[in-house]
Amino acid sequence: MRQRVFHRDYGTCASCGSRERVEAAHIVPPPIEYLLSHNYENDEQLERDASPFYRLENMVLLCRKCHMLLDYPHLLQEFSTRHGREEAAELVMKALIDAGVKLEDLKSGGHKRVMESVIERMFDIYGRDYLEILEELEKARQEHSGQRVRGDATER
Repeated sequence: MRQRVFHRDYGTCASCGSRERVEAAHIVPPPIEYLLSHNYENDEQLERDASPFYRLENMVLLCRKCHMLLDYPHLLQEFSTRHGREEAAELVMKALIDAGVKLEDLKSGGHKRVMESVIERMFDIYGRDYLEILEELEKARQEHSGQRVRGDATER
């Protein structure tokens, strides 16, 4: 999948156009609870089981900085549930610094800017049908998150 995303996006960040430290990123990320609740022996098994999150339409090529700008709100939320708010903020801040994100990037709405660029790029590729794809992905995310929560309640 990473190779297909790299090829489709011409090896450049869909947000800023950089060719440095580019990586495949999820637009709608799979719920962490879902990913952590399974043991995966290889990437192919993960991609197959975590569908639809590994669909080409849900992946975009971003440089490390834009990827962190896109993901930091999600990461902060996910880590807060596991580690507490202060420790989560520290973990995410370290990752942001490592990616080259500056405080000005956060204050100036870097997350929104990257998301807007990504969505615009996907509309260019997939047209108006992309709204339906986003709705399907968000529904799947909610379903996967709900399954894990119900599983936890049952286990207790």
